[in-house]
Amino acid sequence: MDEIYDSDFGTSASCNVNVACEQGIEWDCQISSVCKIIIGESSCSGSLINNDCCDLTPYILTANHCFTISGVDPIDWNFRFNYESPVCDPSEEPNPLQWVPYFGATIDARWGDTDFLLVELNDALNQEDNLSFSGWDRTTTPNHGVVTCIHHPAGDVKKISIDNTPPATQAFDWFVDDWDIGTTEGGSSGASLFGINQRIMGIDSRGDGLEPCDPDKGTFFGRFDVSWGGNGTPNSRLIDWLGASTNPNTMDCMQHPFIEGPEVLCTDPETYTLINNMPCVKTVTWRVEPANLFASPGSGNGVTAPLWGNNTSSGPATLIYTLSAEGCNDAEVEYDLFVGRPCTFELHSFPTEICVGEQGETLSGAAKFKADVFPNPANEFIEVICSGYIPGTRIAASLISTDGKVVKTIEEYSHNFKVDMADLLSGLYVLQLNADGVIYHEKIVKL
Repeated sequence: MDEIYDSDFGTSASCNVNVACEQGIEWDCQISSVCKIIIGESSCSGSLINNDCCDLTPYILTANHCFTISGVDPIDWNFRFNYESPVCDPSEEPNPLQWVPYFGATIDARWGDTDFLLVELNDALNQEDNLSFSGWDRTTTPNHGVVTCIHHPAGDVKKISIDNTPPATQAFDWFVDDWDIGTTEGGSSGASLFGINQRIMGIDSRGDGLEPCDPDKGTFFGRFDVSWGGNGTPNSRLIDWLGASTNPNTMDCMQHPFIEGPEVLCTDPETYTLINNMPCVKTVTWRVEPANLFASPGSGNGVTAPLWGNNTSSGPATLIYTLSAEGCNDAEVEYDLFVGRPCTFELHSFPTEICVGEQGETLSGAAKFKADVFPNPANEFIEVICSGYIPGTRIAASLISTDGKVVKTIEEYSHNFKVDMADLLSGLYVLQLNADGVIYHEKIVKL
């Protein structure tokens, strides 16, 4: 690799094993739930975790000492998903465009005796990120036979560690005496320990003092079952956040639900389907907004929505599925589409293959304005070269952070210009170009 994007890449002990290796097979759901948590100059590991309502609340379980030792409030933490090598060995760092970052969280509950910390991301998850919510087991004797840890040791790309011997039981901890595959080290703190049924049973609290690749290396994991009741108050236990509705003994991993269907809807009927593997029973309804763009019904029940547009109106629309259960907050899954014949061809936040006639004819490539942006990832600046630009046209350029804030704006009257990024924090941004109403978007990674 010519360039390293994260200075932690490749710094973990040599006995660690990438999740892309054969040991990670059949762990896809749990792997996609695990994130690297960047806390000032240090890092920890964490997992998106499901609750008994499956309501898509973005809870992340990690270690309490990641907060108490760092002194950094989670509102300033950076949660990076998909930081994992695409190959087993030798390791490769993923391009930053593949990372999935979220910024900031609030504390819901924590307890030092089992060293757990439950935080909630400030932003709802984007279903296009394809993240998952790990399940858990709160019983006092989980079926843990073989135990597995998925983590970011030393802040490196995601690794997997396995011990074939059940851990020892202590008052507040499970103790993995030694690892048969992989290890744990600094940066693994907060990682989940999974039992043989692939459910969380513990949280990485500390090592036993041995070097990471010592064959006797052991790790203490705060017990999930003890954390369930914690210290008896909502802000010191897990039950109020993960089991307040039905208080089940176990919960399974689930992928974030998503919707399948065409991005462009003409007047011919199309079927849209909610793909959902929630381990919770839900009543499913759907609706479209705005309903006036559709000749089909604007609402219905079930996971399939038969839709078609009318032949007189056009525009952007949203299909919204609502998943409901008694005692739970509703969960909503949305899908953006374009309906009908457009009034102009200046809708570049939508597909360029759009309906142009009542019989469902299409026109491809109607959008002529484009922009090449480089370098990407960038450090000091990005250069923008526009094609399909009409001389003298005003271009309003904006850089937008992942929390939706506009952090920089400039105005240009040229097909070629630069945008200074030197003063911006590292992370993912969206470059928006508005050329007299023609909108163009590009993801930019600031190193």
